[in-house]
Amino acid sequence: MLPGAPLPHMLCSHLQNVTRKRIQLTSIPYTAMNLGICGVMLRQGLISNLTRGHPLKKSTDPLNPLGFDNTPKTHQALHITLKYRNGLPVLARAHIVSRPSVHLYVDSSELKAMLTGGRIKHRQGMGMGEIAVVRTKDGRYLEGWEAYAEGVGGEVICKLGGY
Repeated sequence: MLPGAPLPHMLCSHLQNVTRKRIQLTSIPYTAMNLGICGVMLRQGLISNLTRGHPLKKSTDPLNPLGFDNTPKTHQALHITLKYRNGLPVLARAHIVSRPSVHLYVDSSELKAMLTGGRIKHRQGMGMGEIAVVRTKDGRYLEGWEAYAEGVGGEVICKLGGY
């Protein structure tokens, strides 16, 4: 990871903060990691939309993906539209699993044990309604069960879940 690059815990804490404030639309820096994690959230139905564009000044600003490729890398952003049902956020919890000081790497058998709720390497397994985001050795970001179905392991980045 590059010095100064956003870490997964920044994304997790940002998502927790915006869901607690019941904010519908938020922007995060455009990085491969953020795009991968948000792509998993979109595929699993935890968020309703993911758009790239310029950073928003206010959450009421219109999304404008035009000119994204001509924008300097430091000004590129991902816009996440969060889902709410009956006034409660669909994405209610975002917890970091691999920390900068202690990474959690698992193979497919350890991944299955974790996904079915078992403890692995002194870490608690998955709970009801939670998904794991796994970064594979080739740099793809997959949901835990997708990685297990492909028979690959990797680094468990974070756990995401609802109420």
